[in-house]
Amino acid sequence: MTKISQSDPFGTTTKQYSNSNNQLQIWILSIENWNLFVTCRQVLTLLKDIWVIGVLKDSILTINWVTILRLLPKASRYRYNVAMIQILQSAILGAIQGIAEFLPISSSGHLRAIPYIFSWPANSLSFDVALHLGTAIAILIFFWKDWLHIIFSGLKIKSNTKFKPATIYPQNTLWQIALATIPAVIAGIFLSDFEDKFGIVLVAINLAVFGLVLWLVDKRSKTDKDTANITYKQSFIIGLSQALALIPGISRSGITMVASRAQGFTRESAARFSFLLGTPATIGAFVFQARDLTTSDLTFSFFIGILVSALAGIIAIKFLLDFLKKSDFSIFAYYRFLLAAVILIIYFAR
Repeated sequence: MTKISQSDPFGTTTKQYSNSNNQLQIWILSIENWNLFVTCRQVLTLLKDIWVIGVLKDSILTINWVTILRLLPKASRYRYNVAMIQILQSAILGAIQGIAEFLPISSSGHLRAIPYIFSWPANSLSFDVALHLGTAIAILIFFWKDWLHIIFSGLKIKSNTKFKPATIYPQNTLWQIALATIPAVIAGIFLSDFEDKFGIVLVAINLAVFGLVLWLVDKRSKTDKDTANITYKQSFIIGLSQALALIPGISRSGITMVASRAQGFTRESAARFSFLLGTPATIGAFVFQARDLTTSDLTFSFFIGILVSALAGIIAIKFLLDFLKKSDFSIFAYYRFLLAAVILIIYFAR
């Protein structure tokens, strides 16, 4: 029989009854406070235990069936409310991941900051996997023509002209991206737990410091190169910068755009190459983390996270590429300063 103890996380209490004939110890739920929440599973388990006890010879138990039946709808409403809150949080964090992954504002920093600000529980591994899958889907959907052209050109396979993207890429772009991905792969394997060492204050500092770096480099860099002129050396330098994205608050897309701008690439070219370079890194992060998934992790919230992050990611990519044709990165630097200030104010106020 299930024993509902004093330490029950739902706050239930217990009463102990003893039958002198059978020396049975019967634990039953004492419903004395209607402010307590009890899940349906607890109630159903209790009813099953009561049935077993009731058929035992010489065991007598008086049950307040009316009280127990009144509890069922209340427990159902509680479970429904918890599920809706989880779905809403998944949708919000999915949207944040999709937007912040591609704008230079740090998705990892936001996924640490938002739960901290609103006192939400930390993200689970399964939800991180869902978010990485969603952003990978966004890149592949938006750049599918680009990737087909890059792969076919790199492997010297003749492709259909209708699959050619508007952007011109060198024939060796595939191998440049492969070379530039190596630093991120090495960092991801050997420093996978590195970001957990950063507290929320360091996240805020990283947001502010890199916001300043983003603003300074963008203002002082020339803009006379595009992706058609990129070399192996330049792509590898951009790849080295991508390894720094393990630090929460830096921003993978942001640091690679800064490295591109520092080498004279236009803002739009820097963003486009950053997104292409992020494709294998994002897919690799998903595959690396998905090894530990179980079927119990595949909840409705899991799929909501995938869907929302993918949709938000597509919108963010389109927005940034259009925005950078006529504007600079200043607004993103100012936003990073503001978010860092909010985090620090809340931290010291608590």
